[in-house]
Amino acid sequence: DQQHKPHRSQQYQDRRSDVLLTYADGEGKSGQFYTSKYAEVNELSAKSIIAPYQFSERVREKMGAGLKPATLIFLDDLVGTGRSLTKNLSDFVEENEGLLRELDVPVTCMVLAVTSDGDESVRTAMRDFDWLKFDLRYVNLVGPENQAFPEGIGIWADIEEKERAKSLCRDLGAHIYPHNPLGFGGQGLLINFSVNCPNNTLPILHSPSRADANRDWHPLFPRAIH
Repeated sequence: DQQHKPHRSQQYQDRRSDVLLTYADGEGKSGQFYTSKYAEVNELSAKSIIAPYQFSERVREKMGAGLKPATLIFLDDLVGTGRSLTKNLSDFVEENEGLLRELDVPVTCMVLAVTSDGDESVRTAMRDFDWLKFDLRYVNLVGPENQAFPEGIGIWADIEEKERAKSLCRDLGAHIYPHNPLGFGGQGLLINFSVNCPNNTLPILHSPSRADANRDWHPLFPRAIH
């Protein structure tokens, strides 16, 4: 009986394939994971996911088969300082400039969380590609509640308590990341994702002490090393 067939079966057959999806980081990292999740939740074809290292080649193959791309979406988890994403995006655009100019479609970077500094850094850098229809979208803006040591008191009872805690985290963090004891960029974030813990987060939360350190440390949220 036609009326008793599952409604979603038709939706699965009609999944959009004109939305191109890729990720800012490498294979097996969080960007690739969230790209797959994004495609599934938004009912996009899995064939829409294209690895950045073979982007132009694969897209041209699809266009040769009749595909007319409508938009390109980059996915990542966190924009902390913005340095990593800026480099990945810039390298991608430079490498695929010919195709991107030809497509002339919106290019949107979607992330789960962004700091205000990271947001500004990425947008400023991407202005160098003034021909590109670029935008950065995010789910959450990182606030003082997501930072161990923001301006002001933050999560601490008073400034004295905050400074004591910061000193302790810096001392412990030096046994993990000597050059970034409070996390990459010194941001000291309090953020952890189900897939991995960002390196902008306090090192004591995600990484063990170095083998040559004189103090042993085991983190609550071990960070995957690629």
